[in-house]
Amino acid sequence: MAAKWAWALAIAGVLAIVLWLLFRPKRDDFVQTLIADAEQRTLPLGSHRTGPVQTERKQLSIQATWEIESDQTWEDYCLAIGEQFRKGGFEETHRSDLKIAFRKTLTGDTLHVVVEIVGTEPLHLRVTFSGYPS
Repeated sequence: MAAKWAWALAIAGVLAIVLWLLFRPKRDDFVQTLIADAEQRTLPLGSHRTGPVQTERKQLSIQATWEIESDQTWEDYCLAIGEQFRKGGFEETHRSDLKIAFRKTLTGDTLHVVVEIVGTEPLHLRVTFSGYPS
């Protein structure tokens, strides 16, 4: 009787491992989630993306870029996204009249988001998201 239970538990264990391997979250899904989260944080009220998100992989790192138009001033835009990024666990690493940058460290990864002015009236911005192993 004990041998039957041992076989049943072994089969259940193998089945559980196979199911986990088939349906576990994929790394690409996780990365796309991080990019989408950063994108949403760069779009306060009065802002919209003007084109597609461009992504590029380089070995273990990824870079994504997109452009935004906003009806806010640069100062108001920085205040709005600064609050959003801090809520998401990012720290502000740079701010000037033309650029603002944020960083977040995860277990094994570092994320950077840089927003730069590329035009005015309306405010036209380029966002660069970078993720790489830390």
